[in-house]
Parts: sequence; structure tokens; C-alpha cells
Amino acid sequence: MNAQSTQFKVYTLELTNEGYDHIDIKEQSGAYYSLIEASNLNIPKMRNKVLKHQPFDLELIWTGQFKDLPGSLSDVLYYPPLDLLALSDNKLVYVSSSRDAVSEERGTLLNWFDNSTGEVKRVEKYSHPDDDLWTCFGSILRPDSATLLLPGLLGSENTFLLYCVDTSGQVLWTKQHELDVFGFLQITLDMKVMPDSSIIVLITSGTTFDKKTYLLRLDSMGNFISFNETPFKGSGQALALHPSGNLVFLCMPDLNSTGPTCTRVVMVDPVSLDSIWSREFWHWEPPYICKGLSTASLQSLSVQENGNILVGVESGRKYFLVEYTAEGIELWRRVIDVKHYIDSLNYSSPIFGHSIRTSDGGILLGGVFQVKAENPVDYAYRVFLLKLDSVGCLVPGCDKTIITSTEAEEVRLENGCWKLTPNPAGAWVQVMIDQTCPRAHLVDRVVIYDHLGKIIRIASGQPGQDQYMLDTSLLPSGNYVVQLLAGPVILGAKTLIIAN
Repeated sequence: MNAQSTQFKVYTLELTNEGYDHIDIKEQSGAYYSLIEASNLNIPKMRNKVLKHQPFDLELIWTGQFKDLPGSLSDVLYYPPLDLLALSDNKLVYVSSSRDAVSEERGTLLNWFDNSTGEVKRVEKYSHPDDDLWTCFGSILRPDSATLLLPGLLGSENTFLLYCVDTSGQVLWTKQHELDVFGFLQITLDMKVMPDSSIIVLITSGTTFDKKTYLLRLDSMGNFISFNETPFKGSGQALALHPSGNLVFLCMPDLNSTGPTCTRVVMVDPVSLDSIWSREFWHWEPPYICKGLSTASLQSLSVQENGNILVGVESGRKYFLVEYTAEGIELWRRVIDVKHYIDSLNYSSPIFGHSIRTSDGGILLGGVFQVKAENPVDYAYRVFLLKLDSVGCLVPGCDKTIITSTEAEEVRLENGCWKLTPNPAGAWVQVMIDQTCPRAHLVDRVVIYDHLGKIIRIASGQPGQDQYMLDTSLLPSGNYVVQLLAGPVILGAKTLIIAN
């Protein structure tokens, strides 16, 4: 590989015939830990693994593997792990949902790793005496680093359950709250501890094609304070606390949307839930809005000490990173595509996982390649880690291919540097960009607005792409505006006539 390989690593894991779901990544004391899970439930013993990497060159230090509950009379089938928690006393805790192979009882399984050796020190299971306990995403370590909060749902009713466990595995208290929600509670949730030690839980409920998002407030002992529906459409995927004291939400669209919809990043007042600002992160248009939608494990939302907000979402085998200021101003947008790395390596398209901002200011992104095989039912997987710089560049200097909103006021392309064809358009319109023109190589998106200024079509690409195709077959006849964008900056605008 070329010089870029200094920032690009591939690790081989023998996960033959075991599907893959996601990678979680955490940093502790400068080292990185990645969580690999096999998601084929037909395998009696799923081989979920945890890896420890060197802090700088990302070389592998050790590989640890999940274990069943010791002394169990029947096998415990553990579903894909949900959360990774790094404790201060040289321990790592991996939270997964489990099911007993004989009784089929569901519960929460904890694997406690020694982060210096990768050895599993102990395994514990928590269950409910009267019902199945469905473990949820969103387990957290409290700020005191002495207790863990483990969320779950009871299987037969819309009841939220919360365990508080100390670092020895002792259950300190358990609280459950029956919630009046639309449809059924989803295991996708997020949870945070507020500065006053109260607990807030972002909860999604609904059906396959319709979702609502709620905010549950509990005191420090898990007692009920309030439960409110949020004003956001779709399902809440991630929640973060901002240094300003406000809350930041990442919301995904409903699957049954009949018009263009989008993933939104929203900052709200923590008490009233009034929106302070809202930004469209990524657009989905029918019938493509299901493409790339995935569990919360593939959505990343993090707030930095300076108040900036980093958001990452996988879509179409690419990873989209955007950073906003505390005021919601888009600083940069990056499309991470590693296809050119895998064409000659006999890999198929990648699946991306979590991304985190690292202590050195960079960004670490995990994922997996499926290795092509002659036998279509035979699979192997190669896990990869990408170390990006502070503005999401895989290759040094890629920041030169984007304009930030704080740069020159007048950077537009000349009209002769790009054209719309056909215009008037029917089913499709093609945008052609002359890459010999100054700044033409910076364009990474083309957007169509209606006469009310609403975005109705969007096509994203890579800087340097000279053609974009947009589907206009369902648009009513009329005049529209087409804009060329480089990150948040408008590089050009023209009128498009639709004649359908």
C-alpha cells in the first residue's frame, strides 16, 4: 500500500460464517479498545471479541473473548454485546443481552475484563424474577466511577427497568417504571447523568413504520420525576450533554415518510425541551430512506470540551462526519469512503461502526470488510480501524479540499463552470461540473430547493466528482433552485425548470 497506509490499518479476525453487526470503540489511558460482535444467532457459541490497540500505531496488544456464565446448568446464548464501559481501576465491562438455552430466560450479562491482559475476571448475569429482561443500549458509568447504570425493558409490557451495580457486581438498587407510550418500547435508547445527579433517558417507542421519542427523568436513586414526549419526529438515536447545560439529540427519520426527510441534530433546553437550534445532518428521499438506516450502534454523537459537536452516521457503505460549533454552525463535512483501498484486496464493501474523538485531537473510526469467497455462504471478516486527523482527513492535506464557513465571502464558481442538463428536466437532471475551474474540485453536494426554500433533493459525493444525478420524477412542474455546496459554503446556484 502507499504512504497512506501509515494511517490505515487492517486486522484479520477469523469470524467465518458469523455475520457482523458493529464495532464499539473506547479510549482509556491512551489505549484503544474495539468491540467485535458476531450477529448470527444460529451459532451456539457466538465469538464476540474485544481488542486492545497501541495508542499511536494501533497495533494489536491482545484479543479477549466473551465467556458464558460459569457454572450454568445450561448454555447461555449471549446476543451481540451492547456497550463497552472503561473503569478507572484497570477494568473493562462489556454489557450484552443473554438468553438461557433451556429456560429461554432473558437477562443482562456482564463480562469483566482485565484491560492489561484481556483476561475475563468474572461473568455475571442479572435477570428479572417474573419476566424476560431485554437489555438495552445505553449502559453508562456514573461520574463517580463507582457505579454502573444498566437499562432494560420487561418483555411482556412497556416497563423500563434500571439496575444500579457497583464495580464488584453487587446490585445496589433496582427500579422499574411502567410507561404510557405509543406502540412498543424499543431497545435503542441513550442515558445520561445530569450535573445535579438526576438521570435522563432518551426512549423511542412505536411500530415498525412509525416512531415517537420521549424523555424520562429520574432522580439519583432511579425514582420517577417526569416522562414527556419530545417534539422531534422519528426515533431518538443519541443524547449528549453540552457544556452550556443544554441537551443535544440525534434523531433519525421515520421509515414510512412519504417525502424527503432527514437526520437531525438538535440542541434543546433541558427543562422545557424547546429547540435552541436544529440542523439537518443527512437527507433521505423515498424510496431510499431505509438505505443506511441502522441501530444506534452505528450513529455517533459526541460533544468536545470546547463545545463543538461531532456527528457520524453510516449510509450506503460510506461514513458521514460533520462537526458543528456550539451555536450549530457547520465547520466541516467529510465523506469517508475506503472503496479505493479494497478494490485490489478481494474485499467487498465496508460496514462502519462507531467513531470517537481521541485524546490527541484526532478521530478513530472502526468498521469491517467482508472478504469475498468462492462459496457464497462462506464469509470471513477483516476488521479495520481508521485514524483520522482533527478534521476527518484520512490522508494528510485533505482539509485543503473543503471550504469552511469562516473563509472568504465570495468563492462562487462562474456560471460557465457547471451546467444542468436537461433543463427543463423530467425524470432526471444531471449536474456537470468543469473540474478545470478554480474551486470546482471542492464541490461535495448538490441540493434542489423548492420556491419556499425547502430542501427536496440532495446528492452527496466526493470532492473532485464531476457529475451528479438527481431523481426529479416525482416533483411537480415548476421552478426550483439548484445549489452547489462545499461543506456549508454555497459555490453556485441556478434555476431549474421541472416539466413533468
